[in-house]
Amino acid sequence: MVAPRQTRVSPAEIDKPQPAHGRSVFWKAKLAVWFLFCALIAGCGTVQPVRSPTPVGRRLPPPTYPTRRPINPAAWRAAVQPWLGTPYKYGGTDRRGIDCSGFTREIYRTVAGIELPRTAETQFSVGVSVPRTALQPGDLVFFSESGKGIVHVGISLGGDEFAHASVRRGVTITSLRESWYAARWCGAKRVIR
Repeated sequence: MVAPRQTRVSPAEIDKPQPAHGRSVFWKAKLAVWFLFCALIAGCGTVQPVRSPTPVGRRLPPPTYPTRRPINPAAWRAAVQPWLGTPYKYGGTDRRGIDCSGFTREIYRTVAGIELPRTAETQFSVGVSVPRTALQPGDLVFFSESGKGIVHVGISLGGDEFAHASVRRGVTITSLRESWYAARWCGAKRVIR
């Protein structure tokens, strides 16, 4: 057997960098991918923010809806009549059962051809505020409870009367002077201009 040839390496040659051959291509490719990734990330960060058309601190008025035709005040009461006695059903939208915001939505669709938002809280975000003393038929009337926000909505029929879907009585016409409603009055909104 032939003994392996031993080569002597001087201490100066140990510290000398060795050629990397294939490794240099690998590191160059890895470095190129890293720079590409960083460029993509940096490019995404240069998107300009969307500017609000409303100056900061100034709020736009809630939307109101024009009607195609003048609405007779009696039309609101006439639209309510077929619904009287309909039972209350949370989330309901038809004559088998309806909730307060579903009721106001159906009446507005029938009388004015307007699609109101689905919940009492979101309906409170449309229209312009109206004082209780200036209510007209068709104005939305809102009621709130402490800590719960808007909890009920109805439609003014003029004077102190309003139509709504009551949890206990179903669709009914009630006076705004009744104690529960008087104590929880939150405001009114005129949706139609």
